[in-house]
Amino acid sequence: MSEGTPVRVVRLFAASPGDVNDERSKLALVAQEFNSVLGESHGIPVTVIEWRTHAAPGMGRPEQVILDQLGEFQLFVGIMWARFGSPTGVAASGTEEEFDLAYRLWQEKRLQRILFYFCEEPVFLKSDEEIAQFAQVNAFRRKVEGLGLVWTYKRRDEFADVVRPHLFRVLIKEFGKPALAADPAAATPAARAMTASAKPPAVLASDPPAPVEVTKEAGAAVVSHGAPQTRPAPARRPGLRVWIAMAAVAAFAGTVLLYRQSEGLKQPLAASVSNPVADESRKATAALDRARAAYSEGDYATAIRECGDARSAAPSAAESTLRAQILKTVAALPSPDRDYWRPQLKALGEDVP
Repeated sequence: MSEGTPVRVVRLFAASPGDVNDERSKLALVAQEFNSVLGESHGIPVTVIEWRTHAAPGMGRPEQVILDQLGEFQLFVGIMWARFGSPTGVAASGTEEEFDLAYRLWQEKRLQRILFYFCEEPVFLKSDEEIAQFAQVNAFRRKVEGLGLVWTYKRRDEFADVVRPHLFRVLIKEFGKPALAADPAAATPAARAMTASAKPPAVLASDPPAPVEVTKEAGAAVVSHGAPQTRPAPARRPGLRVWIAMAAVAAFAGTVLLYRQSEGLKQPLAASVSNPVADESRKATAALDRARAAYSEGDYATAIRECGDARSAAPSAAESTLRAQILKTVAALPSPDRDYWRPQLKALGEDVP
C-alpha cells in the first residue's frame, strides 16, 4: 500500500441459516479476493464477521450474546434458501433478528448498505418441518421485498459470481478513498513551505514628478517644486586602467558564477536521466489500477485492454491474477451478458469458456 493511503477496515456481517454454509464460505473467499485485487489500491480492506468465527460462549439469551460480541459493522449480507432457523425469543429466527437490527441501523444512518440474497435452486422437502421452514422463508422474503430490493441466484454454485460484482461495486463506491481536496491543508509540508515563502512582487507607487525649471547659467540654481537647489558637479569619468581592472574583475566573477551553476545543474541533470525499469514498472502499475477500476464497474473489455498494457510494460503475477478473474467473472455471467462480452474479449485475444 502506498505511503499515506488511508486505511479503513470495512466489517461485513454475514447472516444466514445453516443450509447455506457453502454460500457463506464463498462470501468470505470473495472478500479475500477483493482484498488481494482492489482492497490495497483503494485502502479499504474488508473482513467478514459472523457468530461462528467472532463469538464465544456466554450467559444470557444466545442471540443477544452473539450480537453483543460482534460489535459494529458497516455492511450486512443476508443469504437464505430453504431453511429459516429457530426462534430467538425476540424474532422467529436468528437471521431475522439480525436483519431487523441491520435495518434499524440503516434507518439511523449507522449502517451503509444491506444486501440480501435468496437462492431459487429447487429443493425436495421431505418432512412437515421442512415445509414449514420453507413457508417461513417465503413469508420473510415478502417482508424484505416490501422494504427494498433483494437479489436471487438460480443455483447455489452461482452465488460467488452473483455477489462478487455487487460487493466490489458497493465497497469502492461507499468506502473508497476520496480524491484529495484542493486545500492548502491537504498539501505536502514542502508545498506549504513554498507557498508560505512566496511573496508577491512589490508594487511601487509614486506621484508624477512636478515640472522642473532649469536656468541656463552654469552653476546657477535649479528650481524644483519652488525650492532652490545647487547643481551637482559633473562626475569624473574613470580612466583606461580603471576600465581594464573592472573588466577583469567582471570576467573572473562570471567564470566563478558559471562554474557554480554548472555544479548545481549536475544533480538535477543526473536525476532527469530516466530509469527504463522504473518507468515501465510505473506504467504497469498505472495500467493495473485502471484495469481494476474498469473491472469493478463491469467494463470487462476495458479491463482486459488495460491488463494487456500492463503486461506489455512489465509482466507480473498481479496482472495474470486479475486477467484470470475477469475471464472467470464473464464466464459466469447469465447467457445474454456473457454473449455480449464474449466477442469483445475475443477481439482482444481472450477466449471466454
